[in-house]
Amino acid sequence: SYATTPTTPTPSSPPKYYTLSGPYAMLPIQNSLCLQTLSSRVYRALQPFLRRPVLVPSWVASLPEPERSRAIYRCREYGSPNVGEGFVPHVSVGYDPPLEGAEENIGDWRAEVMDEWNEGHAAIQGECVDRV
Repeated sequence: SYATTPTTPTPSSPPKYYTLSGPYAMLPIQNSLCLQTLSSRVYRALQPFLRRPVLVPSWVASLPEPERSRAIYRCREYGSPNVGEGFVPHVSVGYDPPLEGAEENIGDWRAEVMDEWNEGHAAIQGECVDRV
């Protein structure tokens, strides 16, 4: 299937077929040479249309070195830290930035919603197969 292998389950937690990162909820997609090639061709074709200077997303600052420097380079050169060697295919299914002045507990409800989705997806995961 196109879905990636779930996180490793523990006795107290089932495998997760989703990722929460900052304000984003994402469904990871298994990378392939074909998908990587498509991504590379798209960003190369769109590169002339980038509005410069490109702002580096704030989350890049939290990356360890040398990953942070590479992400900054890709952002400035290609317009995104998530292209080329930084390409991690996914489908964003939610974006919920914290409200100004609000406490940062926004992930609680997202995790609950995604856990509910996860239970349903886990039940059919074996049925999800690639058809070419």
